[in-house]
Amino acid sequence: MSRRAIDWQSSVGDANDMLVRREFTDITCGVSWIAGIKATHHCPNGYVMSERLIHCHNVGKKYCRSLAKGLWYGLCDIADEFLLRKAQHPMEPALRNDEFWANSHITFEVRRGECLGLIGRNGAGKTTLLKMINGLIKPDTGEIQLRGTIGALIALGAGFNPILTARENIYVNAAVLGLSARQIAASFDEIVDFSGLREFLDMPLQSFSSGMKVRLGFAIASTIRPDVLIIDEVLAVGDADFRIKSGKRITELLCSGCAVILVSHDLSQIANLSTQTVWLDGGQVKRLGKASEVIHEYLAGPSVERHATIWCSDETMNDASDVRITRIAVAPSGGLKVATISSGFSVQVAFDCRRGRLLLDFTLEVITADGVVVFHSGDVIREPNGSRIGEYQLEIAIPGYFLNSGEYLLSVIIGDSQSTILARIEQAVQFRIHHEPAGNNFSQLPGITAPRFDWNYSVVEPSAMKPKPQ
Repeated sequence: MSRRAIDWQSSVGDANDMLVRREFTDITCGVSWIAGIKATHHCPNGYVMSERLIHCHNVGKKYCRSLAKGLWYGLCDIADEFLLRKAQHPMEPALRNDEFWANSHITFEVRRGECLGLIGRNGAGKTTLLKMINGLIKPDTGEIQLRGTIGALIALGAGFNPILTARENIYVNAAVLGLSARQIAASFDEIVDFSGLREFLDMPLQSFSSGMKVRLGFAIASTIRPDVLIIDEVLAVGDADFRIKSGKRITELLCSGCAVILVSHDLSQIANLSTQTVWLDGGQVKRLGKASEVIHEYLAGPSVERHATIWCSDETMNDASDVRITRIAVAPSGGLKVATISSGFSVQVAFDCRRGRLLLDFTLEVITADGVVVFHSGDVIREPNGSRIGEYQLEIAIPGYFLNSGEYLLSVIIGDSQSTILARIEQAVQFRIHHEPAGNNFSQLPGITAPRFDWNYSVVEPSAMKPKPQ
């Protein structure tokens, strides 16, 4: 987790800006950094919400698959830079042997109060892009311009000393970020309370779990109120309560004028928080636009890894089992077999019954990808003369807009009248729900369920007040 103070050069010289600055221009990659005091504008909250904080233009980064060649290429590039033999703004240098583009032709901007969501499959170049924005690595092409203070949560536990205690890490980390001793003392209780780790403050950080480290890092980064906050999937390590808590904090930061770049594979989180979304594919911008539109196109694209919406048993029934589940399938209403469901769906369960029984007790369990149980639904099949031996199929209809957007796992349990489990398949099927916005600003809020009810309104009593004369 890191934070740096920089200022975007296009605002230098603004009559409303009071700026003390130093300018550094990197002639090899065309990145211009301006460090100084953030600008102050004459507006009620102290900021102009349309102020541009991040601007990436034609940014590219290449790597080498061979370590030995990569080291040699690095030495050559350093020599070229030192001897000023490299062009000041190369558009796209030729790839050498075993080199490839991790990012290329990346262009976007983020303004104050906006949240940019980054989506894409693993290896699409999301983390590389964030490292370039944060100044950890240099781009090979293009230009990155930033303004203000930056807080970044890119690598889990980055910036922490595992030997020091949590209390010591708070002071050391905050000091590295540029806070004075008085500022750290004033913010200490807020950091600790938000992290929920007060009873563990004097434990060494090496004994912390991944989730505890994320809590502490996010608490520090968000409490210092940076102008730009970068988050790379680290919140996925936290539990459900912390995700809700961190989502509220991100919303507060956006309302206060912070710009946020959020990388997540949780598309519902991207849809809820992002004002615009970038879909990276193969290191390039595949789509840039409104979150709901980009997510819809991303889910329909061939690059999305399809979930197993059908589970089939590859085992034969053993002598001890009376019932064996052979197939579980999730299908949207209409029968189309797709991984993403935007309406109602049905669950189909096929099973073999080897021995006749008077009663079979069925239970369907649905949980979120975080392990939170959404619901259980059960039914009992009674046969007066006992069920016949053979194959059976059940179908359970789930109404549309019952589940909120997100990823879910499904389990099936079959028992008998004595509550003995005859067959059980845990988390057999994974499926994704995605709803289009309902036309209001609150249609994609967090939650497990998102039912759409019928709303009726009427005028109870017309106003007796006459309109004021013009």
